[in-house]
Amino acid sequence: MLRLVSLVAWQHINFYGRYEFSRKPELIDMKAILQQLMQLPL
Repeated sequence: MLRLVSLVAWQHINFYGRYEFSRKPELIDMKAILQQLMQLPL
């Protein structure tokens, strides 16, 4: 249980930088992504 709450266990999380949580998240256009992926040669 201590591992779940210990900050040492969170060493892989990056808290540097600027984060903004007040904005509405942008939607991902999956159709456009899939169209581009389908254009790639196998």
